[in-house]
Amino acid sequence: MMSTAFLKALRKAFPQAQIDAIVKEGFEKIPLPEVRRVIPFNKKEISAGAFGKRLRNQGYDAFFILPPSFSAAWMAFSSRIPHRIGYHHGMRGLLLNPAVSYKHKPRSQHLIQEYLDLLNLSYDKCEFYPQVNVNEDWIDENIPGPLREGEVNWLALAPGSTYGSSKAWPVEYYRDLTRRFHKCGLRVIVLGSKEEEELGRIIADQESGALNLCGKTSITALIATLTRVRLLIANDSGLSNVMAALQKPQLTLFGSSSPVWSGPHNPHAKVLYKGLACSPCFEKECPLKHQNCLKTMEPQEVFEAALRMLQKN
Repeated sequence: MMSTAFLKALRKAFPQAQIDAIVKEGFEKIPLPEVRRVIPFNKKEISAGAFGKRLRNQGYDAFFILPPSFSAAWMAFSSRIPHRIGYHHGMRGLLLNPAVSYKHKPRSQHLIQEYLDLLNLSYDKCEFYPQVNVNEDWIDENIPGPLREGEVNWLALAPGSTYGSSKAWPVEYYRDLTRRFHKCGLRVIVLGSKEEEELGRIIADQESGALNLCGKTSITALIATLTRVRLLIANDSGLSNVMAALQKPQLTLFGSSSPVWSGPHNPHAKVLYKGLACSPCFEKECPLKHQNCLKTMEPQEVFEAALRMLQKN
């Protein structure tokens, strides 16, 4: 989702350009801004190199490589597109033309700013916010049934973290939080992928009054759902980035990652971050085996922060 800010900057830099975006298969129905065509890629079905070869002789002048992986650079190299712009690190620099050096230490500035610096045009992230192109017709077409039943004080929780447990606030804390909201007359929706169904089941128990939609909605239905909630509380995750693109109220909980680098670029966002001496480590699992960066973030603290945001909004 953060790459949508880059798409907007790309359009400003090249007003007449035809812009296509390669996305992970399953995300091609997301209404991205500024693009002519969205091309799905499934690494389980085709290699990065073979996919890149499919892009040959299609008239592309430039390939901007936003992911830091070697495979993304290999895809670009295999396409034979003349200008392959991405960051130089490791062996992938040999595949790029040009290979761009970081202006600052990696992860020391916001990821969106790192993307913008690839354009070498002195653009600032304050000019460009993430965005998805949704309107009321699109929302009505994609909204899940339970949210069609009139006005409800819905809040959303997104407890999942595909990156690893070091970014996941404890599930028992989410359950405690949900029960607190229920006592205040606030309804909670738990959102996530099929892999997070068990998390949703634990959180949405009989005492919580919550609705568990984990694994029960498409990506477009998830986006439509987020347009209807008053607040999203989430780990530093994909759904947090979606809410930032919608520019709606969100509370994001940071553990092993850094809000300086991946915090929601959204004026309606607040983050909670303990900033311990060991943080950010950017590891998938806590190397010290305690996960205090998240376990010391008590449900009461998150509950009070959420109530303040609800009162303001």
